[in-house]
Amino acid sequence: MGDRVGAAGDLGALRVRAVQRRDPVLELRATRRLAALIARQKDDDRRAVELFQRVLALDPDDLAAAEACAEIFSRRREMGLDTSWKHAFDVIHSPSLPAIAALGAWGLNLQSQLAQAQAFDRAVTAGVQAGAQPGAKTVVLAAAPGKQGAGIGVVAADGSVTLALRDLPATSGNQVYTAWVIVGETPTAVGDFSVDATGIRGLTTKPATTPAGATIAVTLEPNPGNTAPKGEVIAAGVAAAPPGATS
Repeated sequence: MGDRVGAAGDLGALRVRAVQRRDPVLELRATRRLAALIARQKDDDRRAVELFQRVLALDPDDLAAAEACAEIFSRRREMGLDTSWKHAFDVIHSPSLPAIAALGAWGLNLQSQLAQAQAFDRAVTAGVQAGAQPGAKTVVLAAAPGKQGAGIGVVAADGSVTLALRDLPATSGNQVYTAWVIVGETPTAVGDFSVDATGIRGLTTKPATTPAGATIAVTLEPNPGNTAPKGEVIAAGVAAAPPGATS
């Protein structure tokens, strides 16, 4: 087990370096190996599917990745395991015709899924562009216990945060999601936003003082304009220092 965990960590670090160097060939190789490793372990199917979808984004003709996703969901259904999160990964990226044929067995509604894919891709693209700027910090937002929603973020040099979020429940009425920068115990609201039925949203917040180690959080608020959170945290992550930075 320790060897597998170490290998996963090494491959994950290799993927990060590939993205930072804008080396899609290296990223594809590392992502394929990491996805296969996690799939074999069978203890984090969602992560495995997420990685196989990234492989399809880099190489839309990789039928092995599409088939691996289908096999994971087939196994989970046979074992009576939860597959309710499957929609979040269906056609996250626009595959070529052969890959669509393989994914067709999943019974996807391709038109609606493609619209979701395009929305999320636009949000991720904005984050990648922001992350390429000098001094940018990255953050991975994970769902709070019992909540639904996750994403990635990039903190620019001016303190603004570009977010790509998915799996968020739709807002209704006066509800808004609010992005916060939390330094120590002090939260600063940096943007209110709504989410439609796709659960996907990309945005860039207003600037705030956001040092490395600051928490980026998203709460569901009963109304816009709050200066302190009233709602529960839906997702959060910690801003990581840019590569090569010293404390």
